[in-house]
Amino acid sequence: MGGMRVGALCVAVVAGCFRPSPQAGAPCGPAGECPNGQTCTNGFCEPEGGNPPDGSALEPGARLVPSNGISPTLLDGATAEITYDKLDIDTDDGSMRSANLTVRAAGEGLQNGISFVKLDGMGVFSAKRFALGAGKSWNISGGNTVVFFSATTIDLNGTLDVGAIGGAGDLGGLDGGTTAENPACRGRAGGAYDLGFGDGGGGAGGATTGGDGAAASNGTPRPGGEICATPSTRPLRGGHGGGAGGVDVATGALRGGQGGGGGGAIALVAMGSISVGGIVASPGAGGLSLATGDGGGGGGGGGAVFLESPTIAITVSGAVTANGGGGAAPTGGASGARGHLTDANRAGGGAYLGVVGGLGGAANGAPGAGSTYTDGVSSRGAGGGGAGGAIEIRGVGVTIDAAAITSPTPMMTTAIVQ
Repeated sequence: MGGMRVGALCVAVVAGCFRPSPQAGAPCGPAGECPNGQTCTNGFCEPEGGNPPDGSALEPGARLVPSNGISPTLLDGATAEITYDKLDIDTDDGSMRSANLTVRAAGEGLQNGISFVKLDGMGVFSAKRFALGAGKSWNISGGNTVVFFSATTIDLNGTLDVGAIGGAGDLGGLDGGTTAENPACRGRAGGAYDLGFGDGGGGAGGATTGGDGAAASNGTPRPGGEICATPSTRPLRGGHGGGAGGVDVATGALRGGQGGGGGGAIALVAMGSISVGGIVASPGAGGLSLATGDGGGGGGGGGAVFLESPTIAITVSGAVTANGGGGAAPTGGASGARGHLTDANRAGGGAYLGVVGGLGGAANGAPGAGSTYTDGVSSRGAGGGGAGGAIEIRGVGVTIDAAAITSPTPMMTTAIVQ
């Protein structure tokens, strides 16, 4: 996308900054109403007025007010600088390991200069500084979403990937379907009828509707999941799974492919600045296809990525993505591709004899529908593509290089400082 510059937040009122009550960043009222001095932007009350791109409107000594209930008191005693090339991080128990070295043992509280708390489904790690070098990556796992909260800076030149792989969701992402049930915004499951006849599952919903699963010749198209309030950055929530393909209408048994898992959710929050020259990604997984069976699974939806700091820079080599996964081909074909990490293109659907699953949702297009394979013996549908997820870049001075990648298109908001 083209270079973007977004700036600071205070509205001058005689002297100093206008500090409305309730605090900016709260949801708008039912009719879009906000306190005086604020305007409703993307569902949240934000300060009015333009913002210098360098953050020069900040008052001396002003500090970031983090979102999602994260308190700066979590930084008390958080003196560690996390700069390891490799880390295994668990968002459920708070442990951090680098090869055979225990960087932080399991348990909440402060250990080795690193604080960990569980808060509203988030695993929040607080430290003085986080930095990841080019070509390096950290392995993050657990049911909670992940937050890295820095007292100073976050410098990311490596890869943080919290997306789904296969049918399982993680880090707040939801599993792909294996039954006829369709909780939340999961794509609808496809039915399976006589042997060799099964529908593809619908792709997961999210920021848009998911792609439709294709019908078998004696079935019906299976809608993708609806537009949903999650994935989201405030609160921090992951993406939805795709619908199952080919669920037996008589027995409820899965005869087709499982839906792809939904991407997880990650937040980088820094009191000083954030620089992204690497990859922060939360892709949805592709739907699955079985060697034998019926319809293909729907693609998983992208998750959520949230960057919050007074100063944020995404450089020429940076990528912030939450793309949807592709739908699976029917029996005997390929599974759908995982959402792309480093570009704005849609993930491809799995193919079988010219029949393909739907493309995943991304900045360059909405998720697509699957197509149907039919011969004289059988008829099987491919899964639909999963929707893209949610990205929010919330700063005072924000710079995005023209060559950097953000996909889907991010929500740009102004950080609150006091």
